[in-house]
Amino acid sequence: MLTLLELNKKDYKRGGFALTEIIIALAVLAITITGITMVANKSIRVKRTADTTVVMKKVMDALETTYRENVAYAERFCAGWTIAPCNAGRITPSITNTTTLSIWLPTESARRAWMAAGCTVTLSSGSIYSVVCPSGYGDNLTYSNLQNGHTANTHYLNGYNKTPYQIQISVTIPGGSTSVQEVWSSGYLDAEYFERSNQKILTLLRAIKAYHFNRLLYEANTNVCNASTGGLASTDDTLIPWGWQLVASNATNAQARCTGVETSPCGCSSHGVSTVWSNSTAYLQIDTQAELNQIVNNLGIDLSSRTDGYGNMLTIRLLADRDGNQFASLPSRPKVTYSACLPGGNGAGCSIGTVFPQLPPYTGIAGVLSGSAFVYSQKVVYAN
Repeated sequence: MLTLLELNKKDYKRGGFALTEIIIALAVLAITITGITMVANKSIRVKRTADTTVVMKKVMDALETTYRENVAYAERFCAGWTIAPCNAGRITPSITNTTTLSIWLPTESARRAWMAAGCTVTLSSGSIYSVVCPSGYGDNLTYSNLQNGHTANTHYLNGYNKTPYQIQISVTIPGGSTSVQEVWSSGYLDAEYFERSNQKILTLLRAIKAYHFNRLLYEANTNVCNASTGGLASTDDTLIPWGWQLVASNATNAQARCTGVETSPCGCSSHGVSTVWSNSTAYLQIDTQAELNQIVNNLGIDLSSRTDGYGNMLTIRLLADRDGNQFASLPSRPKVTYSACLPGGNGAGCSIGTVFPQLPPYTGIAGVLSGSAFVYSQKVVYAN
């Protein structure tokens, strides 16, 4: 009976492979295959991780695009987040479930930004879409830890409150507990749009002040009547709150001239509520879309001036005290002796029936009103 060693020697003499050599070769081959597989798997994981990072970057770009597009839409079409159709929308997405975002996307460019990230964008209702975004691992990105989301039909106040929207985007790497994570925050956009709000509000107020000043110059210098019947002699031309004419029914009425007296030849008797001199408490505070439209149209400035930098509707007090507080009563309509209607006067013939409690100068104020208080506002003092 031949031993294994003798068989090996016999096979070697015949020029074949020994059994030991075959075993060793198979072992080496197995190790090599294992190594190749490990390298290949690692390479696949690296690529999938890189693909996932790219997708996350595109998702964060889509979040920024959504923010900017939604604000622009509210400015152009809604004059604020409480005006239809924007009252059904939100600047920021909400989370439906771990892998699905609910996003208000009224513009095509915002929808394209999500599709560019490889996401599935499905219409839910109105302009609300369900969005699911795949990762590079064959499953979907997940969302969690949402903070300070915008609620529909409310002002967006995150920028003023210094409470940015945040959302965590993540995916778990298959075969382990390791995950790829990113956190997107609106903080840098809120800061940018805060400055934008400041400039927009100041631009609106400066336009109102310039209108007011130009009206005073016209009445004082080019529309003078005889003494005691209007013009400078009546002392009212520098006191009448001409800003109210900005709520006139059209631009022609907004430019109509009035010397200060009630009757002809220099009278303002035709300047009633329905035309120019809107002597009504309704116009002590302007906070409707129609009124804002009228003001910006009469001023000849862009419709975006109806809102702050975040798309919130502005509230304007065309006539306020020096601290910006709304008056409780109305000043008199123009009179020959308008000074009789101010503190120190006798109140004779004044339309409010008594002396008006506030001395000039008057103030204009514009900002975002939430409840009974301004969240943010700016003031200008009218020339007198």
